[in-house]
Amino acid sequence: MRGQPPGAAVFLTLDEAGRETAWSGERRKSEESLEKVMTDQKRKAPEPEVVYVDKTRVACDGGGALGHPRVWYSLDDGEAECGYCDRKFVYDPEKAKASSAA
Repeated sequence: MRGQPPGAAVFLTLDEAGRETAWSGERRKSEESLEKVMTDQKRKAPEPEVVYVDKTRVACDGGGALGHPRVWYSLDDGEAECGYCDRKFVYDPEKAKASSAA
């Protein structure tokens, strides 16, 4: 393959259109390192915020200026997780009183 040092590894893959494309060993290493960085970032994602409430119906708007549309959740099963911001609501009147007093 032109432009490759002698003995360099070349990988043939298919692109989105089904055409063969050549990947050099260096480009492959670059792709693997990018994948590792992205995986590490996913692993380090913060845990969702847990909010203890004393009602079985709650609203979530994400809070702050950059929130999301207000959505309502029923806590018939004792908990619900917001589909927008992953905030988790847990029905526990005792913990709700303790957290509001703090």
